[in-house]
Amino acid sequence: MKNLFTRVSATCILLLISALSLFAQSGYWTDEGNYDISWYDKNQDEFHITTAKQLAGLAYLTNSEIGIADRNDYSIHNKVFYLDADIDLSAYKSGSGWTPIGNGSTRTFAGVFDGQGHTISNLYISSSGNDDVTLGLFGEVSHGTIKNVKLDKASITYSGGGTARAGALVGSLGDSS
Repeated sequence: MKNLFTRVSATCILLLISALSLFAQSGYWTDEGNYDISWYDKNQDEFHITTAKQLAGLAYLTNSEIGIADRNDYSIHNKVFYLDADIDLSAYKSGSGWTPIGNGSTRTFAGVFDGQGHTISNLYISSSGNDDVTLGLFGEVSHGTIKNVKLDKASITYSGGGTARAGALVGSLGDSS
C-alpha cells in the first residue's frame, strides 16, 4: 500500500510540473530566455540556424539596435543565414507567439535567408492594438532575399484599430527579392 501511495504521489507531482511548464511557455519567442543569440559573431558573414531559439534570436537581433545598419558595427544586414534543419515553433502557441523578423520602419530584414528546402511549422502570431503592424515569419523585408523555405501550419490573427500588413512568409516587401 505504501508503494502505491508513493507512485501516485510521484505521478501527481510530475503532472503538476508538466502543467506548470505549459503555463511558463507563454509570451513571445523574443522574450528573455526564449531566444538564443550565442551563435552570432559580428565578424562573420554567414550563419547556420538549427533550432527554434536560434531563429527567434535572428528576430531579436533584427528588431534590436544590433540589427540597424547605420547605428553600429554589429549589424546583421547583408549577412547570409542558412536554415540547416526543420523548425517547429509550437512552443509558444499559447501566448502571443512569434515576433516577426523585421518589425517595421527602421527594423527591417536586409540580408539573405536561405531555407535550403527546410520547413518551419506551427507559426503562430496574435497581435492587437491600435498601431499599424507588419506580420509574418518575416515582417518587414527591404533589400533582402528570402528563398528555399517552406511553411507548414501558420496562423496569424490581428484585432486592433491600426492597419495590418500580413503574409505567412513575409508581411511587407520593400526593395527585396
